[in-house]
Amino acid sequence: MAVAQPLLSVFGDNPEFFVFLDARRADTVVFAVALVMIPPAVLFAIEIAARLGGTRAVTPVHVTLVGLLVYLFVVQLVSSPSPGPLAVLGATVVGGGSAWLYHRYRGFRTWTRLLVVVPVVATISFLFGSPTGELFTAAAVAPVEAAEVLLVPEDEVPSIIYLVLDEFPTRTLLGADGLIDEDRFPNFAQLAETTTWYPSHSTVSSRTEHAVPAMLTSQEPRDVGPLFTDHPDNMFRLLGETHHLTVSESLTAMCPPSQCGLNPLAPPPAPSDAGPTSVELVDPAPDTDPAFDADSLYDRTVDVFFDRVVPGRDATGSQADFEETFTDVATTMATTTSTPRVPPATTDTLPDPDLDNDMTVDDFWLRVRTVPDTQPRRYNDMLDTIFAPAEPTLWFLHLVLPHFPWRFHPDGTEYGLPTGLEELGTDRTNEWVTELSRVRHGLQTEYLDTLLGEMLGRFDEAGIYDDAVLVVVADHGESFELDTAGRDFEAAVPSDVLYTPLFIKFPGQTEGERDDANVNVFDLLPTVASAAGVRIPWPVMGVDLATGAAEQRDGTKTVWRFKGEFEPRETGVFEYQQADLDAEVRRPGLPDPPAAGELPLTDLYARFGDANALVGQSFSANAASSAPVEATVVDRNRIESPPVGEVPIGVVSGMLSDDAPTDDAVVVVAVDDAIVSLSPIFTFHDVARSFLTLLPPLAIEPGGTHRIDIGWWTEAAGLVALDVG
Repeated sequence: MAVAQPLLSVFGDNPEFFVFLDARRADTVVFAVALVMIPPAVLFAIEIAARLGGTRAVTPVHVTLVGLLVYLFVVQLVSSPSPGPLAVLGATVVGGGSAWLYHRYRGFRTWTRLLVVVPVVATISFLFGSPTGELFTAAAVAPVEAAEVLLVPEDEVPSIIYLVLDEFPTRTLLGADGLIDEDRFPNFAQLAETTTWYPSHSTVSSRTEHAVPAMLTSQEPRDVGPLFTDHPDNMFRLLGETHHLTVSESLTAMCPPSQCGLNPLAPPPAPSDAGPTSVELVDPAPDTDPAFDADSLYDRTVDVFFDRVVPGRDATGSQADFEETFTDVATTMATTTSTPRVPPATTDTLPDPDLDNDMTVDDFWLRVRTVPDTQPRRYNDMLDTIFAPAEPTLWFLHLVLPHFPWRFHPDGTEYGLPTGLEELGTDRTNEWVTELSRVRHGLQTEYLDTLLGEMLGRFDEAGIYDDAVLVVVADHGESFELDTAGRDFEAAVPSDVLYTPLFIKFPGQTEGERDDANVNVFDLLPTVASAAGVRIPWPVMGVDLATGAAEQRDGTKTVWRFKGEFEPRETGVFEYQQADLDAEVRRPGLPDPPAAGELPLTDLYARFGDANALVGQSFSANAASSAPVEATVVDRNRIESPPVGEVPIGVVSGMLSDDAPTDDAVVVVAVDDAIVSLSPIFTFHDVARSFLTLLPPLAIEPGGTHRIDIGWWTEAAGLVALDVG
């Protein structure tokens, strides 16, 4: 009871864990039985060992174990996720008192024996009455029969291309004129010219786990897991009989693995197209599904248990994350092993971190903040499924880009961060750091633009694009306003969080249109279903955008908020006016692109006046003097001698010694004598005279030897070289 019941309760309320470990019914039964049987077996072995040591030891050992079990039960009952001093003290007193009562009173011993039924009841409840048990007993996830929903002949059903992007505010795409910046984002601009663009489209939640289910169900967000068992009436169930499902979800599991697998299942090729030779068609039969990751399950079980009973443990990496944010990790595990592909006009291999089938839950939890690292591989896997299919196909890809962390330059070059700055980008307390984050986000969006162009080009080459339904949308935005949380839409600029790009191409559409109606994510499913000739057999909150029904709405935008990491305020339903949000989103979003021949980011440094002219010039030729001031550079050795195989550092940070000027001075950074970036001198994380700046692509090449120079520039003294430490 002290071990099995609390753990079965925790794991029973978190079905996401079993979904993403590929667990089947038999696996959960074995897990529950093991929790019930293994702890008593261990205790029995201890008592046998005590008996072998002599009869005098038997009673003290037995009574001590009783007290320990009571302690374990009480400390989990009164504290979560990790016990504090008072909980430990109280549980110790209760455990000690129970041991004394057990030793002294027969009636108390008789009562404790009756508790043997508790683990049995807990097991039954776990298997048949918990959300985890419902994963294997729910019958409502079967596909809707095609005959019930088809509105057109089967040979007229179009294929569907559905791309969900992540943490992507509409404002990022816009230039000063309020239109998509075709210089920075040519493929998004091309979308606007050939599809229907909805610039006032908004999400209904700032969290993926609520926004994506709302998008796929057209139903009000609920504070439940983003799972097919919690949202059985969704797009995948609707289209499961009319379309082949080639699905790659990320951060959700809305499509049952029995229908979609964990990796995208390539459609059967049309007779005239055998498909690319690199594609291995996957049979979604149960015996080909990925193996259950038992090691991760039992490792996490041990972590969760000790977090609950041992004081002082850091629960961040185990129970707390498991219970509160494990679903954010989601199908990071579903990455496969295809070869990275270089987009057109790119010479560098796309980043493709090594994620293998042996990755444990703890391993990929550490990647929650670096989910974009896995995206090129998932993108490549989807590309391998694009060829003329023998039947209507839904290609669905949730690509977690341009989501934080921002580590890609527009050409796909990846850069790393200095030690201690792995979370750089979440800080909104400093104006320069906030601005740098916004620019890094924009650069990663340019990289996304290249991937978008290649993917849509592949559909066009395969003869799929013209007659298909196309949806390109983002689940939520991000705000880059000083002193705000990035997704706190009340404190930040609401439109940056709520307005996200939406482009829809209807079958046969070739001319672009702009629809400024009050559109939201609820409208996507009705619109896609109608365009595909499919009727939705459940009530929906959205409308078919092709009918113009959205124009009849008033100007109210509604958003739901649930307590969580990105929404620290009260929960509830909030309303905004479209006119106000439209005016906000049309503010200029990013600096203009550099002119021909200029280094990237030149416009970012325009704030530094005449110092901006130094970028691209020789450091030694412009340094008129030197000063006995030391510039300490974080990870200097990784910059000057980057190891082979390591992603090179792309951000230079450090601090100046006490005698450095702080007024009107600009830090100048040079690599191999070429001045490449500038930074103000500011206080960062309570460290005075700090500097921080972004390097251009390939400024640091792995395996080479580089020299870094640091100077400061003032209008009076010009460029002054500093000692680098």
